[in-house]
Amino acid sequence: SGLDTVNTPKFTSNISASYRFMAGVLPVDAAVSWARGGNYFFEPDNAQLSKQPRTNIINSSLQVSSPDEKYSVQLWVKNLSKEKYFSYAQQSGTPGSKFSPAPPRTYGLTVKATIE
Repeated sequence: SGLDTVNTPKFTSNISASYRFMAGVLPVDAAVSWARGGNYFFEPDNAQLSKQPRTNIINSSLQVSSPDEKYSVQLWVKNLSKEKYFSYAQQSGTPGSKFSPAPPRTYGLTVKATIE
């Protein structure tokens, strides 16, 4: 019928980079990723009210490990640029659509220990 398929962007792209360097005797891993997507419809009738906007999601992390790499601490950030988009949307029987926002910028600290 000439309408776009649901949840199907015409173009997506992903780029990531990581770099390892030594801070004295400690290995440090830095990483960043960028994902471009969105610009698609959630419903088969292609209603503008249920359209995912174009998205640019940037995630980043920095990890410091012990010299034997049995222990590590990682700082991470997801959705660094505070992109506003939806995890899903659904048209309802009443006028309008129901949307569930995707997580905003989140950040945290992960501590790892490898026990043999």
